[in-house]
Amino acid sequence: MRTGKSLYGGPLGKVQEIKKLVDAGKFFPVSRPRQYGKTTMLRAMREVLVQENYVVVSLDFQEISRSGFETEESFVQEFSRLIIKKQRIIPEIPEKILEALNRYVSQDEAKVKLSELFVTLNDWCALSAKPVVMIIDEVDSATNNQVFLDFLSQLRDGYISRESGEIPTFQSVILAGVTDVKQLKGKVYRRRRAGKVSDLSLADYRWRGNIQCRRANA
Repeated sequence: MRTGKSLYGGPLGKVQEIKKLVDAGKFFPVSRPRQYGKTTMLRAMREVLVQENYVVVSLDFQEISRSGFETEESFVQEFSRLIIKKQRIIPEIPEKILEALNRYVSQDEAKVKLSELFVTLNDWCALSAKPVVMIIDEVDSATNNQVFLDFLSQLRDGYISRESGEIPTFQSVILAGVTDVKQLKGKVYRRRRAGKVSDLSLADYRWRGNIQCRRANA
């Protein structure tokens, strides 16, 4: 969506485009080549959403090493660590949620599953007095990984359950990176055809819009 303005070009700029999707409860991607202002825009987006009374969980998958994506258990531990590191700038994390996340990163919880992590995240959304938005930057760090595809599957299930009113989940999820979500869908389709994906319907995931960033002087 081209506006003819810079990233901060007033109410019709990219930040406002994204905010409209967040307000509407959409799950969507933000994609563009590097050095096109994507990460800067996401930082501005976080500030706007916090001011608008959202709880924003902003994570960067580049902070997870390759070993963190090797198994479901290691991913849950690294994902939990990322959130725990954010508690200074996300004071709204309930104590119950922090306790669960700290258990997941401990040696005693080395066998924790993605499904348990999502129960905790859904509990957070239920306990929160404000709607919770999750932003994940640099998702390209994980797109060749089965664990990440399983993570997307859990997000999809949460979205569907929220639409039917079954369980609380995120108000909005933003996946940001270089790879367009259409390419990711194709990758999942090829993995499924090869028998590498057993239970994932990413092709049916209702991604609501696709913001593409351009240079500020575009």
